[in-house]
Amino acid sequence: MKSKLRTIVVQNIEFKYLIREQFIGYEGAKLGYWITKLRVFRSGWKNTPIEVTFKSQDGYGVGNLLTTDTILNDNNGSFNLYKPSIIRKVIEKVMQHWNWEEEKFEIKDGMDFLKQIGFDFEGVKEE
Repeated sequence: MKSKLRTIVVQNIEFKYLIREQFIGYEGAKLGYWITKLRVFRSGWKNTPIEVTFKSQDGYGVGNLLTTDTILNDNNGSFNLYKPSIIRKVIEKVMQHWNWEEEKFEIKDGMDFLKQIGFDFEGVKEE
């Protein structure tokens, strides 16, 4: 999928974000998993991004479950990482702990992070 820099305003601050997806196939099989990276920058501050890495199962015939309107286990609707409302929740949570002027904020287990902000993904996370 082509990467596209998008803009979102959270708490009167403009951010730019980018989502990248990569399929990792198992040798000799059509099955695999997805690595999805979300990078968020405050406009004008490219050296101090938020970087969240997600590792999720492949939805057979559907693709990346994080970007295809996955139905959540808690019946609270569907989830698609491309929705601005999801990006807004991620940024708001990170802003509680991040000084964007000084440091990069990296989250290696994005699936666990999503669970912390209220999204139930049991069965979607790649072990």
